[in-house]
Amino acid sequence: MIAPIRSLLFAPGTRPDRFKKAMNAGADAVVFDLEDSVEAAQKSRARGLVAEFLATPRTGALRLIRFNPPETPDGEAD
Repeated sequence: MIAPIRSLLFAPGTRPDRFKKAMNAGADAVVFDLEDSVEAAQKSRARGLVAEFLATPRTGALRLIRFNPPETPDGEAD
């Protein structure tokens, strides 16, 4: 059985300095944001930073990704 998600903490995809801190902050899930918190010129960089972090073993919160609308070029890239 999957535990309910009671709290979410968002981390901008361009701020890898906040990823580990967010994971250990006590939220049930951390949402790595590739959409609104990322400037258009930084979206590709954010994808790489988030992918690199997600390749590490998970400790702490559930990891989720907020991606761009799938019908957009950024959404397709996400």
